[in-house]
Amino acid sequence: MKIKILIIEDNRETALVLGEYLQDFGFDSEVAITGKEAIEKFNKSSFDIVLADFKLPDIDGQTVVTKFRHIHPDIKVIFLTAHYLSLKNANTLVLEKPCRPRKILEAINKMLLS
Repeated sequence: MKIKILIIEDNRETALVLGEYLQDFGFDSEVAITGKEAIEKFNKSSFDIVLADFKLPDIDGQTVVTKFRHIHPDIKVIFLTAHYLSLKNANTLVLEKPCRPRKILEAINKMLLS
């Protein structure tokens, strides 16, 4: 069974490239450009990990993740942000942008082992 990852990133090109990169490593990825689109996808399918940009054009990433956690409290989340962010949750990591895809892959593997 493939690990399903939802990528929430308002830069479509970045999201698509990251999705293809993760697929090369055997992950199944879907992309959402807005918080609203992410919520719609999350309600239609189940995901193992969410990669979320913290700042989105419509709803901030933390609000989106809070909605996800009402449905799936243990969802593993990796926030990608250009701003300092400190969150205390065992199922949450924060990576600072710009971030190399390899570092994101390492974070995903760390989350899968926890």
